[in-house]
Amino acid sequence: MAATLLLNADGLPVSYMPLSTLSWEDSIKYLVLDKASVLAYHENWIVRSANWETQVPSVMMLREYMKPKVTVRFSRQNIFLRDNGCCAYCAKPVERKEATLDHIVPVSK
Repeated sequence: MAATLLLNADGLPVSYMPLSTLSWEDSIKYLVLDKASVLAYHENWIVRSANWETQVPSVMMLREYMKPKVTVRFSRQNIFLRDNGCCAYCAKPVERKEATLDHIVPVSK
């Protein structure tokens, strides 16, 4: 269960797709290791150990800026989206299941 929204040091989400979230366990680790500061807590959610207790964070901000990825993964899905489902040479629509990786020639049946 993703319980904590993680923001970058500039206040923006670390990633948009999917939105950057942490499990409650990881949010406690970030809190203990002092990697992030807590902006908001869950109201009625407290975790306890033998000698320590804390509320579970709901929104955290990283202390150091994490540079976002600027490269896009090379995959069949991303190529299909880039070309709007059309062949790169003839510009005819290509079905996702019939397209080759580069959308040049549909797979013959």
